[in-house]
Amino acid sequence: MALDRTWFNALVDDDGTNTVGSVWDKADIKNLLDSVDSELARLESAWIGFTPALYSDAGVWSSAGAYVKYRRDLHAMRMQVSIEASALSAATAAIHVQLPVVSTIWAGTPANAIPIFLNGAYEIAAATIPPANNVLTISRVGGQQFPVTTGLYVRGQIIYEI
Repeated sequence: MALDRTWFNALVDDDGTNTVGSVWDKADIKNLLDSVDSELARLESAWIGFTPALYSDAGVWSSAGAYVKYRRDLHAMRMQVSIEASALSAATAAIHVQLPVVSTIWAGTPANAIPIFLNGAYEIAAATIPPANNVLTISRVGGQQFPVTTGLYVRGQIIYEI
């Protein structure tokens, strides 16, 4: 979308005599800045939140407080994940967060670090989104399994460059 050029089209060039042409005043400059501001606001979208479906490779992964929000800006897709006091009913290699289908930009993104709290201990896990399935997959570093627990928290921001 192009900037609104109404203010620009009303300007008249100076012919060199200083008797013809537009004088820039605060109102003209304000119109220019307002146009730039509105275009920037359009490019940096608002956060969109949702309650995700959670599942694991084995057993049930559940949480009474799961929330994810995302937004796309000019250079990246940003996602904030907050999954509180979740429980795993069986040991599993990976846990998954179903994402909304917003576009193909989720697909095939490289691993990002995401903090997890497992039974009171902080560690970094890997968060990836395999091609074409709109699922955020979280795995422990080193291939360790997530144990049966009622104390798994996932919190953090993931940024995918686009």
